[in-house]
Amino acid sequence: MLMFQHFKDLKAAVILCMASENFKVEVSRQEWDAIAGIITVLKPFYEVTVEMSGEKYVTSSICIPMRKLLLHAAMTLEAELLHSNPGGMGFKLITKMQVELNKHFNHIEEVEALYLATLLDPRFKRLGFKNDGKAQTAIDQLKKKVFDLTNQAEDKTVKTSQATVVNSIWKTFDLEVERRNKKTKNGMTLAGVAELAAYLEGSNISRSFSPKLWWNQQKDMFPTLFKLARRYLSVPGSSVPSERAFLAAGNIITVACC
Repeated sequence: MLMFQHFKDLKAAVILCMASENFKVEVSRQEWDAIAGIITVLKPFYEVTVEMSGEKYVTSSICIPMRKLLLHAAMTLEAELLHSNPGGMGFKLITKMQVELNKHFNHIEEVEALYLATLLDPRFKRLGFKNDGKAQTAIDQLKKKVFDLTNQAEDKTVKTSQATVVNSIWKTFDLEVERRNKKTKNGMTLAGVAELAAYLEGSNISRSFSPKLWWNQQKDMFPTLFKLARRYLSVPGSSVPSERAFLAAGNIITVACC
C-alpha cells in the first residue's frame, strides 16, 4: 500500500518525467484510477497489519475485534465502489479480499485463547465480537474458568480449616455447611458470580488505555479474573521483529560497504 501511495504522491513528477524524456511507456488515466482504488481498498488492511504487529502492547485481544472492524470496512467500501465505479480495479479487489478474509478468518471467534483474551480485555468485552452467539459461548467458557479457579481456592481453604477444626462429631457437618454456604445452584461460588457479573456489566474503558495497567489497578476488586487476564492477555509471537532486523541490516550492510 505504501509503495502505491508513494507512487501516487509523485504523480505530477512521474508524468513530467515521462513527457520530458520521451518514455515509450506511460501511465494511463485508467491506471492512475486503478492505483487510487487499490490504495483505498488496502488502507484498512494496512492499518490492521500495523496494529497487529505491535510488540509493546497486548495484541491477542484485538484479533477478533480487528476482524469484525475489517469486515465492516470491507462491506462499506464494496458498497461505495459498487455505486461509484463498479467495473474498477478497487471494486474487484475488495470483492476478492472479502472472500479471502472470510475464508481464512471465519472461525477466529472459536479459538479459545483469542476469545477469552477479547472478553478479558476491558476495552472490548462483548463488543469485540461480531457474532452474539460466539460472545455468549466465550462468556460461558469464562464462567467455567472462574469456577475452576474458585474451586481450587476453596479446596485450599477447606484443607486449612480441616487442620484447625477440633475433632468432634460435628466436624464433617461443619465443613459441609462451610462449603455449601459459599456456592450457588450451578456450582459457581457467590464471589465468582458477583465478580464476573460486575466486570461484564461495567463500562468499557477507553481504547487508548492499557488493559494490563487497568487490571493491575483493579486486581483487588476482580482477583479471580485478574489471574485469568494475566494468562490470556499476551503478545503472540510473529516474524515482524526479525523481518525488521533483516531490513535494517540490509540498509546498513550493502555491496558498497563491503
